[in-house]
Amino acid sequence: MTHPITADFPPDAYAILERKAKSEKKTLAQTVVEIIEDALDYIDDEEDMRLSAICDERLATSDGKYMSSDEFWKRAHEVPYNP
Repeated sequence: MTHPITADFPPDAYAILERKAKSEKKTLAQTVVEIIEDALDYIDDEEDMRLSAICDERLATSDGKYMSSDEFWKRAHEVPYNP
């Protein structure tokens, strides 16, 4: 999907992006998109690690009883949701 955008880069950031794009023989837009995609991947990885830490903590403090994901979703559909 393509969207026209206007971005105000500080001169030093623009110079770095321009140099990177030129060295990789890509357009400035392609370079910016790759940087954004890398940042989003990083955010996803951070979220995965955060959720994994929560799971580890819950397992460490639980009584050892837990239900499978399938069992959880089966029960979740039986319980009415009232926010």
